[in-house]
Amino acid sequence: MHRLTTTHWDGSVTAAAAHQSLIMTLPYDTGWQVTVDGKPVKAHKYLEMMKINLNSAGKHHVDLVYDFPQLRQGLKVSLAAGVGLIILLIVQAFTVWGWRIRNRRLERVAAANAPLFDPHHFDYR
Repeated sequence: MHRLTTTHWDGSVTAAAAHQSLIMTLPYDTGWQVTVDGKPVKAHKYLEMMKINLNSAGKHHVDLVYDFPQLRQGLKVSLAAGVGLIILLIVQAFTVWGWRIRNRRLERVAAANAPLFDPHHFDYR
């Protein structure tokens, strides 16, 4: 077996007879996807190791790929948090923007000395 990366192992094995097993020292986990000669095969747990059944005799090409089961859940949670943050930033931007527009309008009315403007109404002391 040749390790291409930490999550991908590739190699060939020769079975002397039919219905033999290949036992890998890799820890068994449900995230491993095993193919023998291009066909998917189920891996079994054997003494905390991985056991692969070879149905026919001869030389076989074995390919093991590990897929992180929690990776998709983590990506979904991170994406939801990012979308929520963007929504909160947009709401805050509109709130601050609206507050500044209202203050500018009040300043213009106060500067024009409009007769209906009561400056004591806006005095927050």
